[in-house]
Amino acid sequence: MIFNLNVKAVLQHCYSFLFGMLGCLIVFIAAHLFNPTTSTIGTVNITGIINHFIKQESNKNLSPDVLKQEVSEFGNKLEATLHQLAKEKHITLFPSEAVISGSQDYTGVVNQKMKALIIS
Repeated sequence: MIFNLNVKAVLQHCYSFLFGMLGCLIVFIAAHLFNPTTSTIGTVNITGIINHFIKQESNKNLSPDVLKQEVSEFGNKLEATLHQLAKEKHITLFPSEAVISGSQDYTGVVNQKMKALIIS
């Protein structure tokens, strides 16, 4: 078997490949410089918010059916508030017990938003 190797064509294909890779690298770097994908971590003391709600509800002496309804509404409002906050601030929320350090606490913001939902 005889292989007919055209050196000029092989070099031309190698250069095309290398310049294509260089172009991809430039586009990749530009995309990350102008659109950083860093995610900020925020914490919320969910246990404290729930304990505060439980204390408020225990002082009301409600019937079990009404209490069940209010607990369900509170859970739905808390979940909606957390999703809305994460979307607005472009953050990932964790319970404060899960993060040791290096995050911002959003418990006060969640409490304010929950109070606004309860009033309205």
